[in-house]
Amino acid sequence: MSDKLLEYRARWELCAANADFAQSQDMRDAWLTAAESYRLLVKLEQQDPIADGIRRWARLRGDAKMDLETEKRHLEQAERHVAEGKGHIQRQRRIIAELRRDGHDTKTAEELLEVLLQSQTTHERMCDRVRARVAGLNPPRSLNPIK
Repeated sequence: MSDKLLEYRARWELCAANADFAQSQDMRDAWLTAAESYRLLVKLEQQDPIADGIRRWARLRGDAKMDLETEKRHLEQAERHVAEGKGHIQRQRRIIAELRRDGHDTKTAEELLEVLLQSQTTHERMCDRVRARVAGLNPPRSLNPIK
């Protein structure tokens, strides 16, 4: 198991455990969102190289259209995760501001914000990688028939 995989698993478990002890529903939701982000990172780290090879083989065989559709679905999902992440980050910043305003400790809320920001960076990088794969699968415009 890679060091990254071990780190992501540990953070996934920590975020899930913190959700159980959250003092508000918003904090619980934010911890669960962070846990889900790390679960996705674990899944990505565990991706099967054989499946990746099959996709490459399908492209070489001429099944690029089907592969392109799959990658487009992956791109839609990655873009959705980026958009959702922005909302979670905004909400967490509001929670921190409310906690400060009411004189409460913000340490845990700020730690969660840091986790959300790290997850967001990872989602944005994933989105960029999927976009690049989709761009590589799209035939050049000059080869597309004129409609």
